[in-house]
Amino acid sequence: MRKSSLLWVGLLLVLITIPTLAAGETIVSKTLLPYEILNVSMTQSTMTVTGWAILNETQHFINAADHSYELEFASPEHTFRVNGTITSTTLTDTFRYGGAPICATTAYFKTDTTCYYRFENAGFSFSVPIDGLEIGRNYTVYLVVHAKNANFHKKIPVYYPILNDLVMMNGQKEYRVVSKLNDTKFTVKYATVAARKGPDRSYVAWSYGSNCSTTYGNDHFFLLNSVYTNIKERYLNNTNKMTYYRVSTTLASCVDSRRRVVEGESFSPVWIASSFVEYSGTPMLVSTRILNTAPVINVENIVLNVGETFRWEDHVTAYDAEEGNLTHKLIVISDNYHNMPGNYQMSFEVSDQYGAKASATLMITVLEPENNLPMIHAEDFSVLMRSKVDLRKFASAYDIEDGDLSASILVDTSADLNVVGVYPVAFRVADSRGAIAIRNVRMTVFDYDTMIGRFRFVDQENLFYLEDIPDPWIGYTQRLSLLLETTTVLETITMDP
Repeated sequence: MRKSSLLWVGLLLVLITIPTLAAGETIVSKTLLPYEILNVSMTQSTMTVTGWAILNETQHFINAADHSYELEFASPEHTFRVNGTITSTTLTDTFRYGGAPICATTAYFKTDTTCYYRFENAGFSFSVPIDGLEIGRNYTVYLVVHAKNANFHKKIPVYYPILNDLVMMNGQKEYRVVSKLNDTKFTVKYATVAARKGPDRSYVAWSYGSNCSTTYGNDHFFLLNSVYTNIKERYLNNTNKMTYYRVSTTLASCVDSRRRVVEGESFSPVWIASSFVEYSGTPMLVSTRILNTAPVINVENIVLNVGETFRWEDHVTAYDAEEGNLTHKLIVISDNYHNMPGNYQMSFEVSDQYGAKASATLMITVLEPENNLPMIHAEDFSVLMRSKVDLRKFASAYDIEDGDLSASILVDTSADLNVVGVYPVAFRVADSRGAIAIRNVRMTVFDYDTMIGRFRFVDQENLFYLEDIPDPWIGYTQRLSLLLETTTVLETITMDP
């Protein structure tokens, strides 16, 4: 193995491992582990995930010495983690409680009203090797945050609500990132979140209705623990690295001297930052699969005489939509062919590179030398509905060697003689050596009224029945009538010899 290959394998072993879980590593909510997935992108070699995360009220996040990130991809059959790179995303002011002093370096697990922590390098970037994702898996994605100084380790399922799936094709392999916006719901987890008119804290809050206090008037605030199921839009504010969601609201009662709103249709647009909500629904999923169609085997059934050369390769081919001609990969799985009169079968199987299979059977008829196929004579015919008729009378069969085979004709049809219609009929006959001939015709089943409609009844009083007298006859009929009405008798003149 080349040195470069060894280095790459070593890198994969470092990046894609299942580490020993840190003590106390449990799944927590966004109130304890605020995070944001800013972007997910894929190339044919790498999936890149960027964002930020902190462990709230835990410790300072200054550099890689005091905190780190991992991304876990978990499926029932395969789980692995990737280490993240810390990026310089500063969130101190975003999560700082006004008026509180800064926490001491060794002060851990302090509430935000007691002191605030510095979050100066709270961003992350993950480069996930695409080859690390096994095909045919559905991976749920988790973010793991390690607060090293506080010895605090937590993880959370990742949500990245987007309108359309992110899809990347590598040959026939499909890699798909799924996190449906319309499948995501959120619950408001803070009591002091203003219902703003735009996706940034610079926008004013909505105000309407009666005042709830002299301090807050009728400014709108989200009701704590209210749930929003109809998220209309997602917007990433690149200035503060925060995602905002657009919803619509309606008035609720006053709580804690603030005019509260809940989900409704009275006010829109209303925006809320993702840092104030807890997600529910389906977390981010990375699915992998092969887009593959099964191959097809085409067979051409054959009839040959004893002693003729037979090569099945001339009558069987295999094709795959993705790989093309697979005839060379055909495998004979059963074969009872012998070079003597009879009917035989050969069965074949073929697989494509992903294991999709196809099978087919070749029918072989071997005849005695100089045996001719029988001949069937039959044409399209009609029968009266509900007739008791032997359909064989509409066909005859003859074989050069065996003579008349009409009595041996078999009829194959799904016709219903009780229902008017046109039906296919197959006449089949085999000669004494097993040679088979088939003749396909159509049979029309008609009713009595249709049969009567074929005839026109006339009599001497009404030569043309219900039709008008044809123009060429008009003069002759008038002359004939006049002649019949004349009473003059013509004399016969007798001449002497």
